[in-house]
Amino acid sequence: MFDVLVARQCFLEGLPPDQHAVASQRFALAGNDLIESLTALYGHTTGFVDWLLALFVQLGRLGAERPTDLGILDAERARDPDWFVR
Repeated sequence: MFDVLVARQCFLEGLPPDQHAVASQRFALAGNDLIESLTALYGHTTGFVDWLLALFVQLGRLGAERPTDLGILDAERARDPDWFVR
């Protein structure tokens, strides 16, 4: 069984501490779905767990590089999930 908490920690590892709370919330929303989908497709391959954990580290690093104004936009869209319908 894959440890989702380890994946979450790998994701947070790439982020500065001041972004951990928001990133944890986002991981809670999408992390399990991503893990389940990738496991269904590639879980049988050798080295999958190491690859998946490295992916989460990289996703955290990429998240840390996003401009602040995009983070603000993310927060606005999270408060209004139907923003794209208008």
